[in-house]
Amino acid sequence: MSTDDHPDHPTPAPGEATFEFGLRHALTLVSVLGVAAGLVANKILIEQLNWRIDTAVYVLGGEALVNGEPLYAAPFDMGDVSLPFIYPPIGAALFAPFGYFDFLTVELAGNLIVAVSSLLLLACLYMVSNEVMGGRDQLAAFTIAAVAWPVVLFTEPVWLNADLGQINILIVTLVIYDLLPIRRRIPRGVFIGLAAAIKLTPLAMLLYFLVKRDVRGILTAVGSALVFTGIGALISWRETREFFLNTLLDLNATGESGVSTVFQSNSSLQAMIYRWWMSPEAAEASALPGVLWILTSLITIGAAAVLMHHLFIRGLRVEAVMVNAMVMLLISPISWSHHWIWLPLWALVFLLRFWLHPHRPKVLLYSGGFLTVLLLILPPKWWFGRDGVDVHALGGFEKLLISDYTWVSLALLITTALSLRFFQRVPTGEARPTILAVIPDVHPVPRDPAAAVR
Repeated sequence: MSTDDHPDHPTPAPGEATFEFGLRHALTLVSVLGVAAGLVANKILIEQLNWRIDTAVYVLGGEALVNGEPLYAAPFDMGDVSLPFIYPPIGAALFAPFGYFDFLTVELAGNLIVAVSSLLLLACLYMVSNEVMGGRDQLAAFTIAAVAWPVVLFTEPVWLNADLGQINILIVTLVIYDLLPIRRRIPRGVFIGLAAAIKLTPLAMLLYFLVKRDVRGILTAVGSALVFTGIGALISWRETREFFLNTLLDLNATGESGVSTVFQSNSSLQAMIYRWWMSPEAAEASALPGVLWILTSLITIGAAAVLMHHLFIRGLRVEAVMVNAMVMLLISPISWSHHWIWLPLWALVFLLRFWLHPHRPKVLLYSGGFLTVLLLILPPKWWFGRDGVDVHALGGFEKLLISDYTWVSLALLITTALSLRFFQRVPTGEARPTILAVIPDVHPVPRDPAAAVR
């Protein structure tokens, strides 16, 4: 007897509408709820954090460029503090509209940056989820992204990014969009070049192309960066020359346009090393900190390149991107806490890999779980107060804690290496691991009455 003849499944009368709430409908409903929760979280970010000092610097930089005023001659006066503009002129060009339109106030600019950044973060979560799931079900990938979105918005790097009104999520989005999608019309490397023209550190993502031996990607990224930098030079040759000949050279731990290691929110290899000296003067007087920074950076790059190679041959491309991002943040002299937007994305990758793997490797669960908890609580660097703490006067254990993201990222590289044994090498030409196998087939199956007979 067929199900249509069963008394529990009566045959609908002609013209009678029927509705079955299946898995696809459930995913859609959960997606809607996740997006709604994310919009509420975004509203909280906008309303709770109403003075964004970095946005103010962006706006003043855009106004200076429009008015033909110097960008780098002196820091901009913020009232209680003065901050320099440390982006190339092409970066100031992004904020030029704020110099043309009076209604675009600093407050409105900050709100727009937070709102757009939140939406871009949702896009990043989707791209990461879709790639980890092998691109097999875009609705399921978006559902995961939508559920994760409101949670990620409250992680420490994202919250601090919104508090300052920073553009880090834009940079992350450009890199992820450039590397993750398989089918694309725009040559791979263009958006990394744009990101590098705005903020130089994304040039470190060229390691991704180097390990893959993708010469075309490297040339495209470099060419793109030069083109966008050239556009900035056309807009203001004087400021472009000033930035690359003077301002850029001061972007270090002791330069006038750089930072001091007393700012514990700087999580990088250089900051971690310099903190072990008893004073800034002692660190500056010795050549050893610089030598150690170069050596540790080279070791990190080399080890990461080997790890990325093994990730590539297993089809774990998302992890390769995350590893490269950790290298970028570690070797950069300045990696503020709000630059570590990559960490919540990597937490999602760990948890998804654990869920999708038929053997449920605990190392993936523990890594993703620990990282999620760390990002949702107050990280150790803030246990000693806000920026201004004399880190040189702290004890050894406290100095270890303040460099929290530095140690966490190194630990994640190790756990990623340990997880390699759970993934097989993919055949040549394939782009994804062969053992992603345990999500249900959520695509609707067409009804075929004859199939029951066959």
